[in-house]
Amino acid sequence: MKLLLGTTKARTAVRKRFSAPIQVRTNEKQFIATAHNLSRTGIFLHSSIIPPKESTIELNVRLANERDIVLLGKVKRIQNGPDGGFGVHFIYPGGAGKKDLEFLLDEANQAQQDEAMATEATASAPSSDTEEIRQLRAENESLRRRIEELERENQDFANRIVTSEEMNNNMTNLYIAASRLHSVLKRSQVVEIINEVVINLIGAEKFVLALHDKQSQSYAFEAGEGLSPEEFPPVCPGSGLLGRIVANGEHFFQQGPVTEGSDDLQQPLAAIPLTYQNTCIGLLAIYRLFTQKEKFAEVDFQLFRMMAEHAAIALCSSSRCLRSASLA
Repeated sequence: MKLLLGTTKARTAVRKRFSAPIQVRTNEKQFIATAHNLSRTGIFLHSSIIPPKESTIELNVRLANERDIVLLGKVKRIQNGPDGGFGVHFIYPGGAGKKDLEFLLDEANQAQQDEAMATEATASAPSSDTEEIRQLRAENESLRRRIEELERENQDFANRIVTSEEMNNNMTNLYIAASRLHSVLKRSQVVEIINEVVINLIGAEKFVLALHDKQSQSYAFEAGEGLSPEEFPPVCPGSGLLGRIVANGEHFFQQGPVTEGSDDLQQPLAAIPLTYQNTCIGLLAIYRLFTQKEKFAEVDFQLFRMMAEHAAIALCSSSRCLRSASLA
């Protein structure tokens, strides 16, 4: 007998064929998967997106009466290939959750019974209708394949909607943060807001904001999280990765996984120069993220660059106001 959930526990609950779009929510993303079968202990989902094994996920099923059923589970099996997906073991629900699960099982059972009755009726049809039955079966198979294609198209479309919603939310939050940045004039307030944006919007757990020091012509620690000023050495233009970034005004993003973070101050996960009118006035270096993001996506690049642009403008405005106040 094949194992579905775990590597030491054989499947004991009876599985029913069950096909429906399922909204999956993990710690870092939302996407749509297609249910393949269902039991009292778990469910198998077809999806091109595979959450990590042993991760906890939330499953949302929309019923015909527009009511949502929400179940929690853990990813216990991963299947690669064209029909890839993952098996989920339910974190056994109680109360209303248990009733919801029983309702889904009843629906799956009814659908399986209807399919069995249709098959039995076809098998018992008179032999004179054999050719007609063959044609109907061929048409049914063609329709089944088309339905599967439409389900995949619907899943891709739903995933794009989820991604667009995430991007819209990020852009809205960035707009609010930018408004705050441009509404204050004190440099200390600007730095404080930048610090909040990096923590709350980008989700950085360990980072440094370094600003240009005219006397030393280097970039020194101004603010950050997870590091003290004494731990972060000044960045000299052209020296090392960070020095090349401030000298050339180039953005750096680590390729591949970023889950583990970095403890090497010269090798951040991301480094973004704060540039205004072709002059680099600061540097944002990120070493660890709160969210367990697997790797940077295009939306992250846009968010970082736009945030850096607003931060640079706000810092320059505060510096001009400071010089004007000194002259007065």
